[in-house]
Amino acid sequence: MTDREVMKQAWNALELAHRTSYSENNSSFFAETITALRAQLEQPDRQTLQAAGTHPAPCARHCETKAYEIEIRSLKSALRTAVQRKPLTHEQAKALVAKYGDDPLNLVFQTEAAHGIGETT
Repeated sequence: MTDREVMKQAWNALELAHRTSYSENNSSFFAETITALRAQLEQPDRQTLQAAGTHPAPCARHCETKAYEIEIRSLKSALRTAVQRKPLTHEQAKALVAKYGDDPLNLVFQTEAAHGIGETT
């Protein structure tokens, strides 16, 4: 039984008890309790709010924070393990200039390709 179902059952029991055993001594207690339960039951439940995307901020602080922490850890790990690009050695640069020196644009493309960026031609 869900919390809402329990509250609804308690509300119904209180209303029945209030109607069948009415007295001045317990009248205000029944009325206050019934009003509080009715007010709580009129509030949308968490699942309804989440489905509508309007769940209040505490969830962001408590539930979603863990997901963000996991994502940040994953991204930091990916950055640490990313292949570090190194500059061309003098010999590599000389070889590219010797091969593509008369075509500066192609030289740029080949240099980018050597660094793992751009497209090779």
